[in-house]
Amino acid sequence: AANNLTELECLMYGDAFMAAKNDEATAKEEIYVIKAAEAYKRAYNMNNNNFTAAFNAGISYYNQFTTLDEKAGENTRALQALNANKPAAPKDPKKKAEFDKAFAAKVASIKALNVALEPDTKAAVDAAIEWIEKAFNTVKDKEKLERLEKNVAARSVDFLATLYQYKRDKVRGKDQKAYDELDAKFNAFDKLHDKYNN
Repeated sequence: AANNLTELECLMYGDAFMAAKNDEATAKEEIYVIKAAEAYKRAYNMNNNNFTAAFNAGISYYNQFTTLDEKAGENTRALQALNANKPAAPKDPKKKAEFDKAFAAKVASIKALNVALEPDTKAAVDAAIEWIEKAFNTVKDKEKLERLEKNVAARSVDFLATLYQYKRDKVRGKDQKAYDELDAKFNAFDKLHDKYNN
């Protein structure tokens, strides 16, 4: 709040919050990841050559994305289990109508959970892409990469390929232009995998 932390102190705070996130398996975990991202972004804003700060901010958002995506996956599996274990409907037309209405309400409630997760998931994916790309763009054109720079570049292209693949798959069959653009981004980063992993 006093705004007097140094770049290194901001990085250390980010690392501390990420370590606390790894120690917590509670709702606090999300708070720690958000705080870590804020600290890393603050360090980067003090020095926009600090590719590790940008990368770590991106990873904080990537962690938020994976947590939300896991929740969506759990909901999808619950929906599949509900459908797979659907009991036989009563023969009586009146009871069947009540049964169908109750079952449809259960299905709708699970689907609503995933719809509610979508805005936060999209925001986390977009922020992860923004910050991981900042890190990658800082090191990608260097003639000779140091070990840490090469590691960040290699991991960045893998994370970015995964994120663009996720975004691409979300628009499949809905928006062909967006699909093609995201597919091109995915392929561009996917092709770089071997360049930085040698």
